[in-house]
Amino acid sequence: AFVTTVLMIALGKWLLEPILFLRDNLKAASSSPEAPNILRSPYDPRDEIGGAISIAQDLIKQNAKNLRQIKNAAQSQIHKLAYYDTLTGLPNRTLFIQKLAETLKTGDQPADKTVRRAVITMDLDHFKDVNDSMGHNVGDAILGAVGKRLRAALPESAVIARTGEDEFAITMPLTE
Repeated sequence: AFVTTVLMIALGKWLLEPILFLRDNLKAASSSPEAPNILRSPYDPRDEIGGAISIAQDLIKQNAKNLRQIKNAAQSQIHKLAYYDTLTGLPNRTLFIQKLAETLKTGDQPADKTVRRAVITMDLDHFKDVNDSMGHNVGDAILGAVGKRLRAALPESAVIARTGEDEFAITMPLTE
């Protein structure tokens, strides 16, 4: 009975406690995969069980890092899709209206002056005919070129957006 008790205590200390420690860390990681709150291992990583715990902790940390990177990339892509035109790379109607509202709200002029901005809208006449006769690839190339030329021709302070199929909008400060 004494030998059995000693063996049970030794097995609990050398085998059961590390396994329970590993289980607790895995449970903590599964409840918060992006920011796991895992405890530092008190077990020697040079033995079999300590090495397994060390590898599991490294995998938990690596998984959390990968999840954060994927989430950040997805959020960035969602933002880009929501606020930018995929063809021209210019802001879309939603972002244009937001930027215009912010400018009018805060103003980009000193407090003693009123906000003076030009708002210009333009569309390409008979653009549907270009798409119908030459194809959408040619139409897309024309839209991309128009966006680049507008960006190159206007000052950095101008906000240029593609607001529709063949429509662009521009807002920029007026100079005196």
